[in-house]
Amino acid sequence: FVLSATEMTSGKVLWKAQEQRGETWFDELRLAGKGDEPGFFEAFVHGDTVVVHGLYDVLSFGLKDGKLKWRYQVPFAFEIRHAVMSGDMLALAGQSETVLLFLGTDDPRGEVVWQEKEEGDLYAPPYFYGERLVSLRKMPFNLTVRYRSTGKLMGKLALPDLTLFDEHPLLENGPKELPMARDGKWLAVSDGNYYIMLDIEKMKVDWKRLIDENDITQTPPMRMELQGGYLAVVKRNYDAKAIYMLNSRTGEVLWRTDPKEARSPQPIYSMFMEDDKLYG
Repeated sequence: FVLSATEMTSGKVLWKAQEQRGETWFDELRLAGKGDEPGFFEAFVHGDTVVVHGLYDVLSFGLKDGKLKWRYQVPFAFEIRHAVMSGDMLALAGQSETVLLFLGTDDPRGEVVWQEKEEGDLYAPPYFYGERLVSLRKMPFNLTVRYRSTGKLMGKLALPDLTLFDEHPLLENGPKELPMARDGKWLAVSDGNYYIMLDIEKMKVDWKRLIDENDITQTPPMRMELQGGYLAVVKRNYDAKAIYMLNSRTGEVLWRTDPKEARSPQPIYSMFMEDDKLYG
């Protein structure tokens, strides 16, 4: 595998990452995976280093010269599903375990801050909210929150079986994604029958609402976007595509697509909200 840095103004390759094997530096990087190793899909910049990961390795290189500073290899039977950075920490989420690394280490083997077993497989990528590491897991379904610095469990909330239907509500063969959205302490999810709003500070279900015009014979494909007092939902009403805007604090429907009114709001793709406006 190869990692390179490019100057943004000219497109010139500044360096190719190198690791030392014996007395020689090589710019072809070896990873622990066999035929299933996909290589690098993301890079994290921390201070004067850049960090990348495969399925089983985390590598840190000097940002100026691309020389390998340290390499961490995960424990036996651990596979990196997701990685997320917070300050000088990098959380590695596996099927049933979480590992937190210290990015500023000088140890050539990497440095583990904490390592904890988890209950259930990953439902979605974990994320940081202040000093909290928030993780949704499945089989059994639960919301797990840990202290960022120690890994100590802050709380665990049992959840109903959340939907596993990741089809796109508007596009045939569109990108697959589970319906969920977050904003600050709020996390919106669905079990296919209800919209469910979670409060990750109080570790409780704040409210739940039956999904409007829901075809009980099949799981509805949905996408969500959450910001401030608003929760936008794009879904299929039987064979019609629709958008709903809900009050995110109560679940009340503020407006929606009216199939009898052509000028009513129509569903949009790739939603995001800012300053009381919905874009897509």
